[in-house]
Amino acid sequence: MKRRGTVAGMSAVLCLAGIAAAGPYDLWTGETIDTGGPAGDTGYYNSLAVLPSGDPAVAFSQFQWTPDPWQLTGGQLKYAQRSGAAWQVEVLEVGGFYADLQVCPSTGQAALVHTDGMHALRYLWNDGTSWHGETAQQGSGMDIFTDCKLRYLPDGSPAISYSEGFVTGEVRYAHRSASGAWNVEVIDAVGPLPTPGHTSLAILPSGEPAVAYNDIPGTRLCYALRNGVTSAWDIFVIDEPQLGWENVGISVDMQVLPTGQPAVAYYYIVQGGVQEGLKYAWFDGAQWHKEVVDDTLEIAGDNASLAILPSGEPVIAYSDGMDHLKFAWRDSGDWYTQVVATGVGTSDWRFAFWNDLAVMPSGLPAISYYDLVGEINGDMSVAFCVPEPAALGLLALGGLALIRRRR
Repeated sequence: MKRRGTVAGMSAVLCLAGIAAAGPYDLWTGETIDTGGPAGDTGYYNSLAVLPSGDPAVAFSQFQWTPDPWQLTGGQLKYAQRSGAAWQVEVLEVGGFYADLQVCPSTGQAALVHTDGMHALRYLWNDGTSWHGETAQQGSGMDIFTDCKLRYLPDGSPAISYSEGFVTGEVRYAHRSASGAWNVEVIDAVGPLPTPGHTSLAILPSGEPAVAYNDIPGTRLCYALRNGVTSAWDIFVIDEPQLGWENVGISVDMQVLPTGQPAVAYYYIVQGGVQEGLKYAWFDGAQWHKEVVDDTLEIAGDNASLAILPSGEPVIAYSDGMDHLKFAWRDSGDWYTQVVATGVGTSDWRFAFWNDLAVMPSGLPAISYYDLVGEINGDMSVAFCVPEPAALGLLALGGLALIRRRR
């Protein structure tokens, strides 16, 4: 792993790298979509997608802090879409936990899943005029649904991976049938979890769904593939503890490579937090190959979000627990990392607590993230990578304020 280590201010242009020559992802520009205000904290559980028009869209939630007791209340699920230079923000419904935004392939419109107060799994879609919603699964008693991901099957029907985090500890898969009914399958039952299980869903070229997940308390990163013949789930281990107590795959994101094979980015902890880092693993059709992307001692790798460039190379957005939003890319087998933005909150607060990555039509990455602007309330922001010609123009105009270099 090779660091390009530059940190910059967030007002307009985020960063400019400084190891010898400039790299391909050194300059970023930021836009604030929604501000929390005195009573609101916005940008939680954000998810970024690119619409067929080429415009970005973000789903996220806003909460309110209550100082006594110190907790978040009043969740609202929000949706923002950029048209031209302006962002339009609307409130969809209450809840907003673990939102995942996608584009429905049959309509070209935005759709998403989230958990309504974590006790109901909700699917929402836009028909081009208005939003509609339905409950994919209603929890009962203490059921708490977490970490839901949305994808579409070849017939256009929605499918969701998620976990029931605190009662059964089940990793689940739900898909909507032609009749409109939601069918729920249990992929793995790992037992009641001390923390929410993490899942990521992909649809392979065969049309079969695959789910990557962390099997806490087993602490392994697993891959489950639905058998097209038996409809059973075949489970494989991607990575597991090697040095005693480890937790592998706490944060995991999966995409499909141009080869048709899956790849994952994930966060791991070794020996009770002595070492933490970000890994990337890819399947060649016979075995999984694993690479260390960032192994600094700064909790690097949390909130890992993976995307595949038009070139077929992987890129990852993540946070390091030190108020840094980071971006990693691979070139000729080597990984490079870049600080995209640095926080202005205290060291006790993570700047990029949630983030998501997408590739714009230009082929350049964009990252949505929770932008902490003080002790309590945060904003919903998006960072866009600026192409090199534009970067040179900004330099000529003196637009690079608040930049400092770090080797």
